[in-house]
Amino acid sequence: MPRAGHAALGTAEIDGTVAFDAPWDLDALETARPQPRHIELRRSRAGWGELELQARGMLDIDAEGVPEGEVTVRATNWKAMLQVAEQSGALNPDLAKLIEGGLNLLARMGGSGDAIDVPLSFKDGRMALGGLVPLGAAPRIVLR
Repeated sequence: MPRAGHAALGTAEIDGTVAFDAPWDLDALETARPQPRHIELRRSRAGWGELELQARGMLDIDAEGVPEGEVTVRATNWKAMLQVAEQSGALNPDLAKLIEGGLNLLARMGGSGDAIDVPLSFKDGRMALGGLVPLGAAPRIVLR
């Protein structure tokens, strides 16, 4: 099991397309950078030893950087990820237990205890897990 002090990223792969509102040319470097308006993730993967996150989906991004769409996230060995987050201090132990209970339910619904497949939806400036669990404000996707 990885320890918090050994959380180096092992592998990262992204297969996707990003459409921008303007071309990337010399003018873009001297003035305002082109901004992403559509992201298609055909496959993305990040791994830390036996821990792995995958994502795929599509997002449209408005002029304010607010995404709309859905990304399906697959977390393999998610219990170990949660433990690493708790051990590193990134997650309060009480909150970790609450999250673990919810994620156990999602994992059982998906038929596997070691992996979770769940849609992360972005709508009206908000994020929700599984379309039901509100997570708060969606991040703004803006290149500065």
